[in-house]
Amino acid sequence: MALVGYIVFAFMLDNKVNKGALCTHIDIRVSDSATTKLVTDSTLISMLDSAGLNPIGVALDSLTIRSLEALISTSSYVERAEVYMVRGGTTVIEVEQVRPALRVNMESGYDFYLSDDIVILRPTKLSAKEVMVVNGNYDFGFAQEYFGNISQKNNPKEHGKLKKLLNFVSFIENDEFLASLVAQIWLDKRGEVTLIPRLSDQKIVYGALFSDDIGENYRQRLAKLRKFYTKSFKSGWWQSAHTIDIRFNGQVIVK
Repeated sequence: MALVGYIVFAFMLDNKVNKGALCTHIDIRVSDSATTKLVTDSTLISMLDSAGLNPIGVALDSLTIRSLEALISTSSYVERAEVYMVRGGTTVIEVEQVRPALRVNMESGYDFYLSDDIVILRPTKLSAKEVMVVNGNYDFGFAQEYFGNISQKNNPKEHGKLKKLLNFVSFIENDEFLASLVAQIWLDKRGEVTLIPRLSDQKIVYGALFSDDIGENYRQRLAKLRKFYTKSFKSGWWQSAHTIDIRFNGQVIVK
């Protein structure tokens, strides 16, 4: 009860101190800013300036926090935004960036980041953390100029394909051996995948990714690939292979 009383008193004190005081400083705090720079201090300030909502010089008690949060949240690179004021005339802006899960860069024209929530993010000159890149010439079925959410309700087919691609890439990246093996994913116009390893000029023919009738699922197929490499490493004969085909159930065909 005493703690509640203290919090109420502190809140009232802050209101008394801040009433009529002007905002003199903006403290921007962006999550993962060391590895991902999809959102920067300068881009946020530019957003505020363009909307006429820069709080500098504005009375703290007249600022509309929800308007600032709503504006910042319109950025497709922002997962969450929180704005609050502290003593000393400072407005604090805390931003959690969207985490890109993979990058798609197709010869067919598609160029975007894909988030875990199946949101198509516009490519940016600002840097993002290193993610797997999917190249090729596949047509995903939506406009190449579209950026935003691909919902399961409104776009079930496109959503399903992107979800499968996301799960496939996630499985590779979360497997220590496969993550160190695979350098690139190629997705052709038929939806067939070829993996390009870091080790040599080999190619790994994975096969259809989006088909509902592919025999082994991607976990089984990639586990088979891992087993093949770990066994053949001992003898070194894997180095003579040019093509490693894992499309068929229970088989690895080497050419």
